Amino acid sequence: MAAARTPADLAALVDRRVAGLPLEQVLGWAEFCGLRVVVEPGVFVPRHRTEFLVRQAVALARPGAAVVDLCCGSGAVGLAVAVALGRATLHAVDVDPAAVRCARRNLDAVGGEVHEGDLDDPLPAGLRGRVDVLVANAPYVPTDAVGLLPPRRACTKPGWRWTAARTGWTSSAGWRRPRRGGWPPAARC
Repeated sequence: MAAARTPADLAALVDRRVAGLPLEQVLGWAEFCGLRVVVEPGVFVPRHRTEFLVRQAVALARPGAAVVDLCCGSGAVGLAVAVALGRATLHAVDVDPAAVRCARRNLDAVGGEVHEGDLDDPLPAGLRGRVDVLVANAPYVPTDAVGLLPPRRACTKPGWRWTAARTGWTSSAGWRRPRRGGWPPAARC
């Protein structure tokens, strides 16, 4: 109710929620690893189960680590890792311009750099061989299975799905293909 300034604002928020928009997108933020993460329409809402990935990354890293967050969405994973480490060199990447804008809002406070492009393609060449931890919460729903998702799990941006459809892959096996840039093998993680 604090997100609404007037009764009309509250009615609009309720209408958006009743229409199936995730609560976090109605409010404009999600709680993740104890942090308030900005989320915007069309940007994947970070899930609490993904906090496991953050804990694993933090256990492998040290303060000052070079961290790369691929398929970053809102930037929640990279943000939580950087905050937990106290300081880190953080680079985040997403292919979607809306996600890039959202991640920039979230990562500005920790000095993170956000790049727009496919996986590791837009990362600075100077990172090669210097990455301590690479995290990714990549789209994993095959294109032909999108219709099986409950409405609250499907992306709410018209005409856009957070699945392998973004890249044309028909299964998540595409993520295991060798990358021409060689980033994962070159990383020290």
